[in-house]
Amino acid sequence: MNNKKPKKMRYKNFTGSVFSFGRMFLLLLLVASIYACNKNAALGPPSSLTEMTGRIEFINVDTAITLTWDKAHTAWQGDYVPDVHYEVQVSLDETFTDPIKLAYSGVVDSAYLFLNEEHIIPLDTYYARVRAYAGTSTARSGWISSPSFFILDELPEINLFRTVKVWELTDNAVVLNWEPNDELTRLVVSSGDEDNDRIVNLSSGSEPSIQLEGLSSSQDYSATLFAGDRSMGALTFTTKSSVDGMGYVDLRTSEDPSILASTLNTVPSGSTIVLRRGMTYAIEGNFRLDRDVTIMSEPGFGAQARITMTSSFDVAEAATIALVKFEDVEITGNIESTYVFNLSPASNVGAIEIEACRINNHRGAVRMKDNNQKNVGTFILNNSIVKDIGGYGVINVDNTLASLEDIRISNSTIINANRLVVSKSNSRSITLENLTLYQSPGSGQYVIDYNGPSITSGVTISNVLFGPASSSRSLRGGGSPSISVENSYATSDFGGDLINGVGLHSAGAAQVFVAPNNGDFTVQVEDLQGTGDLRWRP
Repeated sequence: MNNKKPKKMRYKNFTGSVFSFGRMFLLLLLVASIYACNKNAALGPPSSLTEMTGRIEFINVDTAITLTWDKAHTAWQGDYVPDVHYEVQVSLDETFTDPIKLAYSGVVDSAYLFLNEEHIIPLDTYYARVRAYAGTSTARSGWISSPSFFILDELPEINLFRTVKVWELTDNAVVLNWEPNDELTRLVVSSGDEDNDRIVNLSSGSEPSIQLEGLSSSQDYSATLFAGDRSMGALTFTTKSSVDGMGYVDLRTSEDPSILASTLNTVPSGSTIVLRRGMTYAIEGNFRLDRDVTIMSEPGFGAQARITMTSSFDVAEAATIALVKFEDVEITGNIESTYVFNLSPASNVGAIEIEACRINNHRGAVRMKDNNQKNVGTFILNNSIVKDIGGYGVINVDNTLASLEDIRISNSTIINANRLVVSKSNSRSITLENLTLYQSPGSGQYVIDYNGPSITSGVTISNVLFGPASSSRSLRGGGSPSISVENSYATSDFGGDLINGVGLHSAGAAQVFVAPNNGDFTVQVEDLQGTGDLRWRP
């Protein structure tokens, strides 16, 4: 029998061993930290089954950009492969640590992302990064990053076309002009039917002008210039009406210069009389109209029909006429004695219109004289050139019993007119718009002269360019008429009193206009190119 006591069991003391609890804890902590560091440095954590390679590339189209990258590699094989998704971040911060600078964060299913100004700010510098994951897995691949990138502001609208002038348009043709540009590739002219589009191929050697024939009359057209697929300008125009229809009285076949005078008061009221371009027609003495009529040159290019006056047009006693209109004709006379209109008898005229005409060498363009009750509702001078007008001016209401309600002078050039707008009776309104004035008015004369009468609805002056004038004066009118002035200037050699609101430019006429002494008033000073007659604007 063994009486020895069994030995007591003891726990082994590891306190001083390399495998002590404390050192074991430090070892585990070190392993965890190494794993955490490698998680971001590697292509992906050990649990990720996707891998990204390469870097983000760009497809840039100025105002937008597409980020592209290689599709992720996946570890799946066999029949089932889960969908791969891409987490994309775009930031102003290259380190992606500042959440405030994050511009985009989202998930896409394709290996690209389109960005424009709706997503990022033009001209700011951005960075992008992408990582992948598959199916519903929470494991992500490592990030791949892009170089810096930016987009441009929306490209400025360009319009190289020059305005189609009235003499560049007929019933079946148009002359189109544009600024030279070596990038232009084609011109497209359309009436809305793509099958009938006119396409003209252009190159760096093409002339910046073209005359297109064979268009339809009274038709709306659009014209567009292209450089590749980018529009470099667009405009619309409407061809003139054919003169072969009802209401037109065609005098083009006659060689008789007096046929206009013998025809005027024989045609049905409201007729349009068509004259041959380049032919001269004579109006002898004081010719009194008694019906509505329009007198025009035939549609076409080249010199206008010319009407020579030995006195003036007038209206018949007690006549009531809705409209007298001159369109696209030249009316010339003698600066000492003739007028276009010199209205004398009591009468009522709804409107006198002068459209796209040349008015040369008259004592006055339109005058209302004599002690008779007569009224003109509206006087319109538009798209015209008026030159060498004597002491009665462009429009002159020269009697207190005469009245002219509304005056509109627009899109015109007035050269060497001694007076402009003069009246001895009240008017309702005066509008001066898109005008080039040169040596007008004359010395000591007013631009607008209502010495006592009032202009009840005031004066509107916009986009008027006053060239040199000698000691001219501004405006006078009874009751201090209201004056509205917009974007109107005078050259530094204007030499008179400016209407309040008209600015004095630092450049003189020789610097502002290309060749004023030769009749070329094209504006060559950049900050004045939005003023004056439209025909002289670039």
